[in-house]
Amino acid sequence: MDWVVVLLSGIFAVLLVLKIIFSTKKMKILKFYFTPMVTISVICLPLYFLYSTGGSQYAVLVAAALTFSLAGDIINMREERDNSHLYFSGFFFLFTHLLYIAAFLPGYRFGWWQILVVVPVVVLLIRSYFLFKDQFSSILLKIFIPLYSMVVSVSLIVAVGAMGKTIGAREILAATGIVFLWASDFFLGVHSFWHKIKYDSVIIWGLYAPGQFLIALSCFMP
Repeated sequence: MDWVVVLLSGIFAVLLVLKIIFSTKKMKILKFYFTPMVTISVICLPLYFLYSTGGSQYAVLVAAALTFSLAGDIINMREERDNSHLYFSGFFFLFTHLLYIAAFLPGYRFGWWQILVVVPVVVLLIRSYFLFKDQFSSILLKIFIPLYSMVVSVSLIVAVGAMGKTIGAREILAATGIVFLWASDFFLGVHSFWHKIKYDSVIIWGLYAPGQFLIALSCFMP
């Protein structure tokens, strides 16, 4: 593997560990500094790929998606008690997953085995909606959260379905990354709208950031 990719991967790992430590220790200033740095380090991977190879549509879409994620991460640092920050960050994360869908869709192929993925995802979406809905503080959240959840789930299904056409390193990394992102959003929903998770940063960022990293790393795979 290219030494630059190895270096960027190491930087990402160090930044993520520091971000989680500072979040757990409630060191807000350092947490606010390292939170965007984690995503920036991930964005460097597809950007380096574009620089070193001349680019591909897939890498452009992944880089754009990660840039929208960065904007959402910065907004989420506000952490308003009424979850109003989710109005604004959710807009950017919605476009993030629309871009992921665009990136994965060319490789998608429907297979009946995907029902095994769709059914539990739909069941969890319905169950979580009824758990969370009483905590939605406005009509906007009542509309947006289900919409966002559906888009994230579609990106998951498309990424997993891409393995129905070709099962290669890129498809495996991308599908695993999206699964991590979906799980991260699920735990964020639990933490925000149902039951506070004591070590939320460890769980949520322990899934979210590696998910982003795996998708970014998939740019280098054939």
